[in-house]
Amino acid sequence: EELDPLEKYQNQSLFALPQIAGPSDYSILNKEKGSIKGFSNKVADFKKRMTNELIYEGITNDKSKNMIAEFAVLSLNTNYRVLTKGNPFNETQTSYFHKSIGGYHGAKLKRYQELVDFYIQREYALLFQNAANFGSSVFQYTPVLNMLNTKYFVADRNKEAITNPYAKGNAWFVENIEIVDNADQEMLAIGDSIIDLKSTAVINKKDFQNIQVPAQFDPEAFIELTKYGLNHLKYKSISSFEAPVIFSEIYYPKGWNCYIDGKLVETFRANYVLRGVMVPKGEHEIVWKFEPDSMKTGSLISGIGSTLLILTCLFVFFFEIRTHFYSKHE
Repeated sequence: EELDPLEKYQNQSLFALPQIAGPSDYSILNKEKGSIKGFSNKVADFKKRMTNELIYEGITNDKSKNMIAEFAVLSLNTNYRVLTKGNPFNETQTSYFHKSIGGYHGAKLKRYQELVDFYIQREYALLFQNAANFGSSVFQYTPVLNMLNTKYFVADRNKEAITNPYAKGNAWFVENIEIVDNADQEMLAIGDSIIDLKSTAVINKKDFQNIQVPAQFDPEAFIELTKYGLNHLKYKSISSFEAPVIFSEIYYPKGWNCYIDGKLVETFRANYVLRGVMVPKGEHEIVWKFEPDSMKTGSLISGIGSTLLILTCLFVFFFEIRTHFYSKHE
């Protein structure tokens, strides 16, 4: 039997609304939106812009529109992570509303997968076992999830998400450096109960030899994320002394560059997978940009192609005018 052509395609609104937020998602939204300046105005502005996007055309329900706008504003103005009970490395619902510790992708960074296998699965099992009688103190035994800024644990999507008071945030100054000789020692050190990853960074001297322990440390040193983007992260820091800063972002030198007050600076890997940079004393703007060579090459080729196209069009244009001019005067 031949299907009606319209039955061969899904409604485009399904692409804009593939998931519905649950109680756990809204509990996180309610906890976070207070930190977003002008949240209501940002939501209203996003809803206005939705009217000009075809992907939202099939969504007529005001509640659905409001849900999309609220979680879009949340995602664009916060940078925490969520771990969900179940199968966190083979589900995508969490990633639709929040930045997830898990999710699924066929290609995985080797170092992060090693971290998952060696620590995260174990720490997740600990949370899973305590889900029925949960106390937030259990997070003191999940150092790797804490350094990855896992701020919330969803034990049940139909209940309120559990807040992790030990999450280390987006970035932090450290006063100590734990130097190790190789990758194995580096991996073991980040799970060592003696090492406090909030105040100590683990550095593999085999890969990074020029990182120095701070001579002095400012206990009031401060750094905060001021702008979040997929390819652009901006921070503000204040410190009385030069010191290392650890960022709760995956170290990936093939594209991610760091700028302090507009000047490109050297970076290092800390805690097996995270980014680090030495920050001078004083007040500074720190910016991370994703600038892979392939993007630069692509932009160069695209620019050359566009230039050649414009020159070709101009050549044809002037050739036609010249031909028309001479044919008219013959």
